[in-house]
Amino acid sequence: MAKIDVHKLMKLGLASLLFFFLAALVIVIIKTSSSNEKKMVLDITREFTLYQPLLPPEVFTMPDDYYLVRPRNYQWSNEDVKRWFTEPDGQLLKELHSANDNMISNILEAAP
Repeated sequence: MAKIDVHKLMKLGLASLLFFFLAALVIVIIKTSSSNEKKMVLDITREFTLYQPLLPPEVFTMPDDYYLVRPRNYQWSNEDVKRWFTEPDGQLLKELHSANDNMISNILEAAP
């Protein structure tokens, strides 16, 4: 039984890999440089024919009293205050206080 030389086999494998890489590189360079020869032009001669009436897309409608941007130095009117502002009650403040205490304790537990 013949002994296989591993080093020669590795050299042959690396040489063939290098050869295929260089061949692929040359092919890519040739293809990209010869792209100026032919340019594909699409010739569209058919016209669009409308068989049904166009339907406009559904548009999101915003309420009249909703503003994306408020003018500068906007002051709330009494109507705005009555409509949008809710005064926090005691229970809500207690829940907020306990949630803040929990967050603080979680942060301080992780501190060294």
